[in-house]
Amino acid sequence: KEPPSGNDTLKMSNITGTSTTLSRLEQGTVYYIWVAAVSSYGQGPYSKRESETTFKAPEPPTDLLIYPSSDCDELIIKWTGEQSVSYRVHINDNKTLIVDKTEISLNDLTADTEYTVTVVAVNELGEGGNVTGTGRTRPEAPSVSLSFPSSTKLHIMLTAPNGSYSLTYKCTVTEIDMPSNTVTVTELKYPVDGLSPDVNYIVECMSSNGEDSCDSSMDMITLLPQVQGVNVTSGASDG
Repeated sequence: KEPPSGNDTLKMSNITGTSTTLSRLEQGTVYYIWVAAVSSYGQGPYSKRESETTFKAPEPPTDLLIYPSSDCDELIIKWTGEQSVSYRVHINDNKTLIVDKTEISLNDLTADTEYTVTVVAVNELGEGGNVTGTGRTRPEAPSVSLSFPSSTKLHIMLTAPNGSYSLTYKCTVTEIDMPSNTVTVTELKYPVDGLSPDVNYIVECMSSNGEDSCDSSMDMITLLPQVQGVNVTSGASDG
């Protein structure tokens, strides 16, 4: 049987041997192939029709989400993509992971650090489209030192973690078994007034870069009792 003819038919001649390569084909397209032998006596009959579909490069991933886990050294990466392909995940252009799922965790990262993540779809044809986004790990908690200028006043002094100065801070001063007194500050030194003497308090401080720190600094304190006034009276001398 003769193969069809027309603008969508490619005829190849002068092929020696029993194999050849067809190039410049469309991706994801079914091609039908017939072969006939040619000699000095002319052309023989065509073979039975065979078909083959060319590979198609995968579509780019979409809906990329990058957000921190509860740990300071970990980011969660999620995206939407084809299930029949694999993915290359590039982190800051210096680390690459190859995965066959659409959600991964990146760990052993640096706290309070922004990372650029690119996800590339890959199949037998090669790399397809990609999507890029950024995410930031949680900061560590600040270091806290406390001073007590009076029996009703507390000074909270914070040291930024890892030399970070673009963070905000939240400190909670809680009287045991009583509601919390929460203050949010951007300074590294903050006074708290109106406390009660001879009472136990818990001081807990966290840092934030938009996400709260993965841990907190906590201390329990007791303000000194207030010294009562002393009355001094003078009496007549016996002498």
